[in-house]
Amino acid sequence: MKNIFVSEIIKTKNSYYWITHLLTVIIGSLVFTLYFAIYRNTFDVIDNIHIIMDVISFVLPVIISIVIGLNTILEINSSNFFRILSYKNRISILLTKLTILLLSFLISILVFMTSIIAIMLLFSLYTNIPIIIFIKVSMFLFFTNIITYIFHLFLNYRFGLGCSLLFGFFETIQMLFYTNTEMIGIWQYILPTSWSVQLYREVIKNTDNLNYSKIIIMAIITAIALLILCIWFSRWSGKKSYE
Repeated sequence: MKNIFVSEIIKTKNSYYWITHLLTVIIGSLVFTLYFAIYRNTFDVIDNIHIIMDVISFVLPVIISIVIGLNTILEINSSNFFRILSYKNRISILLTKLTILLLSFLISILVFMTSIIAIMLLFSLYTNIPIIIFIKVSMFLFFTNIITYIFHLFLNYRFGLGCSLLFGFFETIQMLFYTNTEMIGIWQYILPTSWSVQLYREVIKNTDNLNYSKIIIMAIITAIALLILCIWFSRWSGKKSYE
């Protein structure tokens, strides 16, 4: 498992994979710095956190589809999936790839949120920064998008980057609806794209009174999605729908 992990890291080292993450964080930080400088007297810090999360949730599906697409292209260019398909325990490769994708996502979130807090402190934009809220929304942003990574990893392997991008844009359009609508009943679980919106709203409204039963159900659904991906991948022949 360790050798697979090192191999995957080396494979991404000289590619656009990490550059994409870096540029996304830098551009995002600069955009929000400009926004804070212009509107710091218009909205309080809580309102601005809400706006930050709305924007991130809006663009994230497309970014995830692009990032996983780049990772998939690396695999195609290196061996056209032959290495994965010929490996005895191919599930370990899949889980390693997913782990690297999620780790890079987590690092990007932490760097981005730290940059936002540092900018607020450096330029004295706000005197009372609720760091605990930043930490919690970062954790939930990561947690609720694990299933998005699982879904787009399947789309990229089975149907290709084009299909993944198409769904990414579709999910982005859905976010326009989620940010203006409160999900109730079973819909709050069967539409994973809305999970991040639901949880960061709860954190911002009342950080000490979260609906942990909802979080547990989301975790179970994510685990089931990962299990389904593993079962499918163990039987996958390497063919895409357009081949």
